[in-house]
Amino acid sequence: AILAALAGLQETVPKLNSTQVNIAVAKVWFVEITDGLIQAVMYCGQDKNKKTILISDFEPSYAYSKNQSLIIPFLTSFFCSATPTTHPGNFNDYTAFCLTVLRNGNSSPAHVKAAAKILAAVINKHEDVDEKIWTGMNDFMAIRGLTEESLILATWVTKGILLKGGKSLEEWLDKLLRFTTASKEISRIAADCWWLLLGDTPDLSTEAGFNIKLLHPQRLFALTLPKLKVVIEDKTKSSREMSTIKENMLLILGHLLSLIPSEVQSRELPPLLPLLLESLASSDSSLVNSSLSTLMQLFNEGSPEVEQLLGKNVEKLVSEFLRLVYTKINLRTRCKALKCLRRVTRIPQIAPVLVRNRTDVLARLMGLLDDHKRVIRQHGALTMNIWSMVGQES
Repeated sequence: AILAALAGLQETVPKLNSTQVNIAVAKVWFVEITDGLIQAVMYCGQDKNKKTILISDFEPSYAYSKNQSLIIPFLTSFFCSATPTTHPGNFNDYTAFCLTVLRNGNSSPAHVKAAAKILAAVINKHEDVDEKIWTGMNDFMAIRGLTEESLILATWVTKGILLKGGKSLEEWLDKLLRFTTASKEISRIAADCWWLLLGDTPDLSTEAGFNIKLLHPQRLFALTLPKLKVVIEDKTKSSREMSTIKENMLLILGHLLSLIPSEVQSRELPPLLPLLLESLASSDSSLVNSSLSTLMQLFNEGSPEVEQLLGKNVEKLVSEFLRLVYTKINLRTRCKALKCLRRVTRIPQIAPVLVRNRTDVLARLMGLLDDHKRVIRQHGALTMNIWSMVGQES
């Protein structure tokens, strides 16, 4: 039916001379198609005047039809923009359906993600959120445990609360952190999910009508940093467990530092620099890459105070950069380490230290001229040229 409607629209619209008529026809068509999709997902029966909510009486064994399964994720953007209300006494069919999707044991991660985004929109756009919603989500997470589906729900709901500056933000941040101490597979995914909290997500955005506080990145950083330190300093875990947990915490730190404003970085850098340096020694290439990106951002946008602090640790930084360029990691990370090695020469306060280390750095860079990768040979030659001019007048 949808394909037939598209074919008809394609044939009809070019024959109309008026642009305004074209737009009006397209709008009517879009509204009708969207309404049809909603009916297909949420309602059964042919009589539109007598709607019966689909699977209103929940059965755990209910299996989605193929078409219904495909359409549920499609509706996410629509409901995030045209968000249902949720005032007590007005707990409507839409929010009830999202909770039904969560409760259904046959719901896939794609179904859970669609429902989670819609519920995040409901929570973000309303102050008085019906208690049934909180209860339904908490019950879902309690039943599923530390699984991918629970992580999906926790991530999107946390973002909805964060953007509007909700009072329950700290509670949901604690829920997210619990996943980083779960099994290795889930914990690594959970650490990467922190990028979504501050990254651009079209469904949860100003364009979709979300309430967004101006200083929400700063608030997230201020609430999260002490929690990361507590987890890293935990002495109750085994050394193997702590190794994985620490890498996850450093990965979260790298995501947050790369997304918060530079003035916040300048203020918070002193206690964080040891953790940032430690992350460069990680075996996780994505963590190393994130840390190098953060350092590059600090070099390029940092205040004189930040450059002074980095200057005090320049010898350790240079040593780590040189080690990374010979490490068996991806090319992008090796090239980024060489860029950092070049950028550090532009900090004026540390010229004497650089001059003292110039000969050693040039000797260690010499091996890159024979590297089997052409791009590394190019970056190596450029870095050697720049370091050979350290201490000379411009």
